[in-house]
Amino acid sequence: MADLPVIEPPSLDIPTCCGTSSAAAPHDVTTRFHFSLNVSDIETSVAFYRKLFNCPPAKHHGDYAKFELSEPPLVFSLVPNAPGSQGSLSHLGFPVSSTEEVQATAARLAAAGLSTTCQDGTVCGYARQDKVWVADPDSNYWEIYVVHEDVDPATVRSAYDGEAPEAYAPAVEAKAPERQIYEHRVTDTAPDWSGVEEGSVDEVRLTGTFNSALSDDDRLLLLKEAVRILKAGGELNVHGLVSSAPVGDVAPNLPGVASLVKRIPTEDEPLRELAAAGLAGVRITKLPESPVFQTGALEMREIKVSAFKPSERSSKAGERTVVYKGPFAQATDDSGQVYRRGVRTVVTAEQEELLARSSAAKSFLFIQDETTCGAGASC
Repeated sequence: MADLPVIEPPSLDIPTCCGTSSAAAPHDVTTRFHFSLNVSDIETSVAFYRKLFNCPPAKHHGDYAKFELSEPPLVFSLVPNAPGSQGSLSHLGFPVSSTEEVQATAARLAAAGLSTTCQDGTVCGYARQDKVWVADPDSNYWEIYVVHEDVDPATVRSAYDGEAPEAYAPAVEAKAPERQIYEHRVTDTAPDWSGVEEGSVDEVRLTGTFNSALSDDDRLLLLKEAVRILKAGGELNVHGLVSSAPVGDVAPNLPGVASLVKRIPTEDEPLRELAAAGLAGVRITKLPESPVFQTGALEMREIKVSAFKPSERSSKAGERTVVYKGPFAQATDDSGQVYRRGVRTVVTAEQEELLARSSAAKSFLFIQDETTCGAGASC
């Protein structure tokens, strides 16, 4: 890392904004330094840094925010990930002016014996970029990148299931409720959550857990503990790398940041294990068409999976009535319950919650009237 540019310490003067429009100063990379933080709550953090920097963010979405300052020359981004064992740092980097500079840097680092990962045309921070990644001896990640163009947020979010998060309204700075979030990452050992109160956590994030060196028993115990500490209705989110077919027990030899991956499960393994742990509403929220890595017919893709702990109301006795609106002639849930298009169907409270929280909720009518017509009856 000795050959990387030397950055002068930032001035203690009040920061000066470069503006909030990329059109006003399109991707100026003259002397800027890039610094990214993991934050537990992006809205609370944006509200704080608006005051600290005395300017609004250049970009602000539900899953990403960025400030661009001229004094000190800084690109400062926020990513909603709970800080882990290595603190709040997400990554660092330097923007450059061209793809040729990225390629030259990648060649120089490789010639120096460093392991790198190149990404061409990747979408990051709601912008299309070419970049090269390299990790220092303490697994702090650096990126050298060029920004080609901003990308419409709707286009980015189309790769995700469900509705896109709402953009930030600048006039609203109310403090968001404190959320209890626990996270396990690919480099972490098996966590000890025995001291965490049962039903006290809003969200558990397993970032690379299915790619870590944890044994099968430790991973299943971790899932069991995650379910225990989650509140009723609390979320569990998985992020990792999966393969289209079994890879075997041999540890993968992947480049750059991906070298942290110790195992690669098949695409269905995380879903099966989450369901077996007692979580409900298990669904894939991201599985891109293009693989990240490919070896022959074997394809490896990024995956995100979401599930939740069934709430107390779903375990209570009672019946609800729903109507499946289509577009298919019928649909079937995990329990085997069939929903015929246009026909009232009586379901349990648990089934109703599963439908209401799923991405298919808009395909169902939820009848509030206590009167039912009987399962499978036309009314």
